[in-house]
Amino acid sequence: MPKERYIIIPRNLTSFSSVANLELRSLDLHEIDRCILDFTGTHFAEPLPMMSLASDLRDLRTRFPAVTYLCNSKDTAFRGYADHIGYFRFLGFSRGNLPGDVSGSGNYVPIHLFNIDKIKEASGDEPYGKIVSEESVKLAEVLAQDSKSNVFVALEYAIREILRNAVEHGMGSKAAMLAQYWPKKHEAEVVICDNGLGIVRTLEAHHAFSDSYEALELSLNAGVSGTSELERQYQNPYYRNSGFGLYTTSTLCAKHGSFRIISGDAGLSRQSENLKRHKWSFDGTCVQMKLRTNELSESRSTIQKIIEVGETGLGKPQSASTASKQTSGWN
Repeated sequence: MPKERYIIIPRNLTSFSSVANLELRSLDLHEIDRCILDFTGTHFAEPLPMMSLASDLRDLRTRFPAVTYLCNSKDTAFRGYADHIGYFRFLGFSRGNLPGDVSGSGNYVPIHLFNIDKIKEASGDEPYGKIVSEESVKLAEVLAQDSKSNVFVALEYAIREILRNAVEHGMGSKAAMLAQYWPKKHEAEVVICDNGLGIVRTLEAHHAFSDSYEALELSLNAGVSGTSELERQYQNPYYRNSGFGLYTTSTLCAKHGSFRIISGDAGLSRQSENLKRHKWSFDGTCVQMKLRTNELSESRSTIQKIIEVGETGLGKPQSASTASKQTSGWN
């Protein structure tokens, strides 16, 4: 008889603890033949825990590649949703749609995969940021169901700047996005993850910090970039790495919702003026952005004011790139 290990997924995947309590990162499967993820009791899930579970499962598969991994589920609202958005395929199981099979609706953007190498190849002689901008417009249009509203402006900006970081700084090969919009709750959530080097290794060549938490805090400051000032001088002036992407998006989300960044062994949440540290494990970098959409009536001017404050506070002749100052939609 094969030796099996059952992992019962919680009824509601709505928090970090719901995934952390499974302890997949410390699971020992050396004497196990089959590992079964049991989703039969799962009824509801939110984007960040879903992406966190996927990261933990990839880590488990990497550590124990000889184990056969299976998935149990039954007909629930969660399974219908997970099948539709490509989640089970994203986890590595052969059921449901593939990521990218469906385009989504005004309530969600299904799991959308980005091949970073292909983005770089497709850009040719153009800056990577140009291709990223085109993708972010398409995704924000699906989520907001328009291309002119203040909600679209805020979502497109946030998606673009985080994707630019993944492509231009992360040094990874893949990124993934999952987004949900709850119009009745006036709340949108966007989660973007990559399999890159992580914040610490991205910043350590040009900045000093004592641990992962300090690196995350540093990354949210204006003008902090993983490239040197000398490197910036040779970059395209419009798309140059000015170090304003994480600063602006984290400030916008903290003002009108919340922002969380996770990388390596640390996580940092920003809400209003408060920063909170979390012990975490994530391969690469994951960003969660939540926005209260009924507060975004002046999103364009809000973004510009955030950038102006950041530029003023630098105390040196450096400003955000033109691309980081640009907002899409109506003028």
